[in-house]
Amino acid sequence: MKKTNLLLALVSSAALLAGCNGAKEQYFGHGASARYAFTRDGYLQTTVENAVVVTDLKGKITHYRLDTTQVTVELVDGVHTTKGALDNGDVKSKWELLEDYAMIDASPIEKEWYEQAEVFEEWVIGKTLAQVKAAVGEDNYLTDKATVGVTILVNGFVEALELALNNKVKFKGKVGSLGVGGEVHTAIDRVTQAVNGHDIYVAGGVFDANKKVLAARIDTFQPRYAIEAEVGETPAKSVMASGESLPQIVVAESRVKGKHELKEDYAMKDTSPIGKEWYEQAESLVALLPGKTVSEVLGTADELANGADVGVTIKIAGYRATLLEAEHTAFNSRKPA
Repeated sequence: MKKTNLLLALVSSAALLAGCNGAKEQYFGHGASARYAFTRDGYLQTTVENAVVVTDLKGKITHYRLDTTQVTVELVDGVHTTKGALDNGDVKSKWELLEDYAMIDASPIEKEWYEQAEVFEEWVIGKTLAQVKAAVGEDNYLTDKATVGVTILVNGFVEALELALNNKVKFKGKVGSLGVGGEVHTAIDRVTQAVNGHDIYVAGGVFDANKKVLAARIDTFQPRYAIEAEVGETPAKSVMASGESLPQIVVAESRVKGKHELKEDYAMKDTSPIGKEWYEQAESLVALLPGKTVSEVLGTADELANGADVGVTIKIAGYRATLLEAEHTAFNSRKPA
């Protein structure tokens, strides 16, 4: 009898451990990619894919949100000028554009981008990354796109999803919702005072029902522009700056590195009052958030008052804005009223 009771106790303990550390384990990830190319009419455009994901222990996706922002630059009288729909200076994302993205007339299924993006978000739920990638053809479309109802290219979505999963961390708490945010700032050359690029802030977060952060992540891309000299009758145009002057920003294959990827190559450590690189401070910043709302932690100032104590002396306004936007998209419908 004693042996039986001991065996039952051991089995019960094992079941409890499995319940705590197995089925209930969950992971959060945020990923973003930035790639540049020329549009059909010759403008330089950086496309930023932004995604956030929650998975179970086995890698099955339980929650997923995405957004895409396209930052387009035209050269006007030798000056780099942001082209497209703006909102108080910020470039609108495709979710923010909604019907104004105006893809419906060219869509074979007569669906706008945001409608198809939402279908894709729902379609990945319950799948693993391997299952998602297996359903994408060499042409970067879903192989059964007409049946699924997603006839737009999905390779950017999948790239951001994979990056998010590569960055995943374990977290605790019941998921209320999750969202992504982004903000585009104009970068000014210190010498000429001309626009020479953009600083693109991105963030993702998972929140409980009371909007308290369970986990979050931030990143920044800094595309910089140069002017291609006139060749014959071809007018000059903005191009992505590259070469020895900016090896840490632009890499081959039309990709812009984010600050997290740059790590030590961002080279901020020597000028930091606390001797910390950007990625180290970014990790310290998001570590302050779990259990509180974004506003409770980040306040309204441009810098944290106790920044030196908590390891965050970088300016936080852009990251606060993107995290608050992530919170907003998590709890508000992205469909038009």
